[in-house]
Amino acid sequence: MDVQGIVAGKVALVTGGGSGIGRATAELLAREGATVVVADRNVAAARATKEDLDELGAAALAVEADVSLPDQVEAMVAAAVAEFGRLDIAVNNAGTPGGYRDVTDLSEGAWDTTLGINLSGTFHCLKHEIAAMRANGGGAIVNMSSATVLKMAAPQPDYAASKSGIIALTRSTALAYGPDGIRVNAVLPGPTDTPMLSAGFNARSIDLTEMGKRYPLRRIATADDIANLVVWLASDRAGIITGTAIPADGGYSLT
Repeated sequence: MDVQGIVAGKVALVTGGGSGIGRATAELLAREGATVVVADRNVAAARATKEDLDELGAAALAVEADVSLPDQVEAMVAAAVAEFGRLDIAVNNAGTPGGYRDVTDLSEGAWDTTLGINLSGTFHCLKHEIAAMRANGGGAIVNMSSATVLKMAAPQPDYAASKSGIIALTRSTALAYGPDGIRVNAVLPGPTDTPMLSAGFNARSIDLTEMGKRYPLRRIATADDIANLVVWLASDRAGIITGTAIPADGGYSLT
C-alpha cells in the first residue's frame, strides 16, 4: 500500500463494496492510502473484500448494510465514525439493474424495489454521510449513476429513472453543501465487466466481448477503469470539481 497515495490519511466508505466496481474501488482506495469501510448487504462479500484490504496492510472495516433501509444506513455511517473517528470520502455504489421490462410489463413492486435501492438508497446514504462530513469540515462523495441516462439500449424504465434521479440528487446536494466543503459528483459507467452485468447478459445470451467491439474504444469497461475515475474524483486532485456527472463508457453513449 502506498501511504503517500492520493487519498492518504482519508477515511472512506464504499457501499456495494463486496463485488464488482465497489470492490475494485475499495481496493484502489486502500492502495492509495485510505482507511476503508466496506459495506454490502452480503456481509460475507464485504468481509472477503476486507480480507483483501488487510493483505494490503490497510485499516479496514466490513459492515452489513442494505441501503434501501434507512436505519441500516444510519448504523453503517455511525459504525464508520465510531471505528475511525471521521468520514472523508463516500462512494455510493450499491445498486440493482432492475429488470428489462417496458412500463406496461413492469410491476409496481419491481419499480419500488429498483427505486428503493438505487435512488432512495443514495438519498439515505447522502443524508447521513453529509451529516458526518459537516462535523469534520468537509469531504467528497461520488454517486454511481449510469450511461443508460445518455443512451437507452433496452427498455429499463425503473433503472433509467433511478439513475437519472441520482444525477439530479447529486447536483442538488453539491449546490447545497459546497459551502460546507463537501463535493458531490456522479460517475456514469457504461457496460462494465462485473458479476452483476455478466449474470444479466449471460441470461440474455449476450457476449460482452462482442458487444464491446461496437463502441469507439472497442471494449467494455473493467471495474478498475471505473475505480480509477471514482478515486480521482474523491481525491484532492479533483478539489475544484463538484456537481458533475462524468461518463466512463468507452464511447458507448456516442453510438
